[in-house]
Amino acid sequence: MRKRISTTAAFAAFALALLTLGAAPAVAQERPGPERIVTMTGQAEVSMAPDQAWVAVGIEQRAQKPQEAQRLAAEVMNRVRAQLAALGIPDAAIQTVSFNMNADWDYANNKRTLRGYIVTNLLRVRVDDISKVPDVLDRSIASGGNAIHGVRWDIKDRVKVEREALRQAVEDARQRAEVAVAAAGGKLGVVSHISEQRYDSQPKGDVMMMRSAAAAPEAATPISPGEIDVRSTVTVSFRIE
Repeated sequence: MRKRISTTAAFAAFALALLTLGAAPAVAQERPGPERIVTMTGQAEVSMAPDQAWVAVGIEQRAQKPQEAQRLAAEVMNRVRAQLAALGIPDAAIQTVSFNMNADWDYANNKRTLRGYIVTNLLRVRVDDISKVPDVLDRSIASGGNAIHGVRWDIKDRVKVEREALRQAVEDARQRAEVAVAAAGGKLGVVSHISEQRYDSQPKGDVMMMRSAAAAPEAATPISPGEIDVRSTVTVSFRIE
């Protein structure tokens, strides 16, 4: 009796092993094929008038002694800052970018002669009311600012504009993918991957200049802010249903 039970159990185990081996190819055949993907690039550009400006105001003073050059530069800079304050520019919007003092040498007849010292000071001024930019330029020059290095336009809520450009770029990629997939007889599925290529905003109206106080005009300096282009480029992959 015990021998019969053992034989029966062994046969059942052998049969189960055969069934398992036979089912393996069927399981392998049920594996899904490679995922079907379409990848498209989308682009967008959002143009907006700037509502903020950055003005670079510089001064340069020369003197025989370094202390005198520094004193003259400080006097001019104090006058410039006073005029900016009169225009309602707060101290927090004025930043010293650089301050340098260098010896001024004259090279002639194979000799080096000290002519004096040069002090340069550069301020970066944030102007939140761009209608004041002409006055900032003119008053800075009239106060002794003898090097206006340029005006850079900006957008206060830059993040909002960048996100709008990004949204439009993704939508552009989706529309392109829909057209391509539909033309091939398929149906566009969900997004599987998105990557963005970031670009700096491109101002259309930057003013770059080097002017001296002696050249300050009687009329207000005309300034045209133009527009700023914010661009976004994305690469989006979609599943094909």
